[in-house]
Amino acid sequence: NIFVYIARMIGEWLNVKVVCLSEIRGHDLHFLSVYVQGNVLTHAGGCPLAITPCATVEAHRELRIYDRVAERFPEAAFLQEHQAFAYCGFPSLDNDGNVIAVTCLLDDQPHEFTAEDQQWLLILGQRMGLELQRKKLADAHQRSLQALTESEQRLGLSLMGADLGLWDWNIVIGAVHYSERWASMLGYTAQEITPDYSGWAQRVHPEDLPRVLKNLDAHLAGVSPCYQVEHRLLTQAGDWPW
Repeated sequence: NIFVYIARMIGEWLNVKVVCLSEIRGHDLHFLSVYVQGNVLTHAGGCPLAITPCATVEAHRELRIYDRVAERFPEAAFLQEHQAFAYCGFPSLDNDGNVIAVTCLLDDQPHEFTAEDQQWLLILGQRMGLELQRKKLADAHQRSLQALTESEQRLGLSLMGADLGLWDWNIVIGAVHYSERWASMLGYTAQEITPDYSGWAQRVHPEDLPRVLKNLDAHLAGVSPCYQVEHRLLTQAGDWPW
């Protein structure tokens, strides 16, 4: 987990008591990883953004440093719990310049953050911003795959339940799904039918194929409201029924 690694690295490198990497979700901070004196916790809860000094980091989109931070932000229980005195918070931005995460460093005594320290932390902030965006894209891709799988399962169930001769063509990837009834009309099982568009086209009678493709192209181009055509298809026995 890169967020665990970064939290530990910051804590040990700068010798601070607490390092908290927080993702901004709506009006709240969600603690991705929290380093506390050598130990790192993941998904350690969260709190409202507005009551924390991290809100000023988000508002100004820049690194902020405070002394006596627990006194300045008395509603932030996290600061009180760790008796925070020194605070250094820095942002992670997305490609649009929005703050998507804030990392804060806390110590229970005065702590100097040099210009070199601050520059190093800002570089880490950029790295975390890229990682968070990569993670969101990966999560969105996984959700899309799951939704596609569920959609295909529902389609399969509906085709079996309806017992109709239907086929569904995914134009983007070229896959064709056939119902059991459609396959049996041609003397096949659904598993025996090649699940791609070229396999479907090869079963259309050569004399009918130009007309079939013309009607299909007209529909895909928006010229006709639906694809509809009568033609002959090759059965497993070698016949050409309409």
